[in-house]
Amino acid sequence: MSHSPPRLCPKCQRPESVVLSREQCETCSLVESEQPTLSLSAAANQWTSQSNELYMKPYIPLVPPSSLVLIESTAHLAPAGFYNRYNAHIQSMIQSTYRPSEWTMEDSDLIPTIDDWLICFHCLHIGNGELYTMMQFDSETFLKDFFHLEPFFRLSICAKFALSSEFITEAVALSYYNRARKALEHADLSQPSLQTVQGLFQIYQFIYHKGQIFLGRQIMDMGVKALLAIRLNHDPDDSPWLFHLNLTVRQKEERRRVFWAFYYYWAMAAALSPDPLSAVIAPVNMKPPGLVLDPHPIFDDRLQHRPYDCDLLVLISTLKRLYFAPPTSLHVLLSSNAFKIAHSCLDSVHKSIPQRFLLLSETAETITTQETATFIAQFLSPRLPLTSVNFRLYASVSILYRPIMFLAGLKSMHPLLLSRELRDTIATAITQCVESAYRIVNLLSLTWDIINTRKEGHFSEISEKDVWLFYPDGGGYASFEAFIVFWFALCRMQAGWWEFVGVRKPNVEILFRQMKAMHEWNKKAQMDENGVVSKQVEPQIACQEAVLDEIERLAEGKNGWNAVCEIEMGMAVLDIGTVNIRTEEVMTVEPHTFMGLLGMEIGGIRFKGRTEESWRLFWKLYS
Repeated sequence: MSHSPPRLCPKCQRPESVVLSREQCETCSLVESEQPTLSLSAAANQWTSQSNELYMKPYIPLVPPSSLVLIESTAHLAPAGFYNRYNAHIQSMIQSTYRPSEWTMEDSDLIPTIDDWLICFHCLHIGNGELYTMMQFDSETFLKDFFHLEPFFRLSICAKFALSSEFITEAVALSYYNRARKALEHADLSQPSLQTVQGLFQIYQFIYHKGQIFLGRQIMDMGVKALLAIRLNHDPDDSPWLFHLNLTVRQKEERRRVFWAFYYYWAMAAALSPDPLSAVIAPVNMKPPGLVLDPHPIFDDRLQHRPYDCDLLVLISTLKRLYFAPPTSLHVLLSSNAFKIAHSCLDSVHKSIPQRFLLLSETAETITTQETATFIAQFLSPRLPLTSVNFRLYASVSILYRPIMFLAGLKSMHPLLLSRELRDTIATAITQCVESAYRIVNLLSLTWDIINTRKEGHFSEISEKDVWLFYPDGGGYASFEAFIVFWFALCRMQAGWWEFVGVRKPNVEILFRQMKAMHEWNKKAQMDENGVVSKQVEPQIACQEAVLDEIERLAEGKNGWNAVCEIEMGMAVLDIGTVNIRTEEVMTVEPHTFMGLLGMEIGGIRFKGRTEESWRLFWKLYS
């Protein structure tokens, strides 16, 4: 006797003895009548709220929304029926609801891990449950929300921390950098957020530390566009478009600090770059960084002087553009309207800086014992690092007047052959440059003496935790300016000019010892763990060594310079992570300084660049 095959349920595909209708069997009918349904979006919300308690909220739901019915309990179902039912829904979902692209797996490099979090925690953790307060972001909120931050911001912070940690290898730091770049490729830059700007700032710092100038310029331009797109250059208290967000005080302060951090590095890039930056930032009613207590300090409170730092860097950039190309004649150099406007800008910026931030001795040549005590009190009273503001203040004066000072090296510009008006103009330029150089050298010598001799019992009023205040931030580029001024004044300027300037001629032997110590400090500060000088400052270091060689020969009573051959110095540009590259494969560009040599040659060394070549021809024309 033949038996007919069992009927299959259209829904679960189980062989059922009783099929109630063409739609479902008895078991499926029982499931739908007894089991509650839950939409996937509601399930995701429930799962997210539970995960919040563990600070593990995802930045993107891993399961896409659908109308799939979730069954809370399937114990009473047969295994075959459960799997058949599950597969049926999956097939239906794929065919009717989803596109294949929406089922693309998340890149594993973009998913946060516990190791990522631990790196950031160890770099931010002081001990006893306390965290370091950062200048640019809220460290407490960062760690708390780590697992649902935007991947690019999170990974850029990891890369920066890995690079700065002495316990993490460079290979690990580079791996985080590559992950951050991948996250940047996936980011939607057409709709940037605050975290996008923060990530671009952090990755720019990584690239800047590695000396990758061209890539850094691209990241900087992207950051400026993102910053302006979200109008971060407007103070949050004066931004009506932010009112609906009900930002807290610490969230508003974080926006201010992100702006000031990015604006500072943009201004630094503008001051050092030989070419103007394509993107421009202008703050609008932006308040300076302040103190936020909730209930403890949330941010590092040592940025009160940051707006003045930025103003000085923008001023230096403006002065540098003034001399981007040589003037058409000597008369234009001595009496142009552009110089008068630049001088007015310099006075305006200098007068805007509060006196409590300025370290100005009565005479430029020396700092007395009483003035040293006063300067130390200025550092310690508000606990602010004041060196950067003052180094850039002195350097800006030198940059404005140095091209006019160089006229004193031309034979046709002997002081006795000039009118009184022209002689006074050049003598004023020489005085301003030499005084600025004196102040730079003296301040740099004072700060390094404090750092190096405090352990020997000197400067006992400075505690160990306050030593960092005296680190000569900004002293490297300012000292290069001082080197060029003293070199020209002693080795190239006609000696007859010293009778007309308002500052005494330096003692060559004493000055040589000071400058040699400065050079050693600068060189050591720019060395990596292998004792190799950074490619970014290699031209400046080589130039300083040539200056010292000439001044030493002058101190020994020898004339001229010991130039075996002429060398054109440029700044080497390498890709991040490049090793064992041949010298002929390295691309060199114009060195990044506040202002270069303006066509001068020191011990046979000259700088590469269009500006340098133009000024070199200018001096030859009028020599």
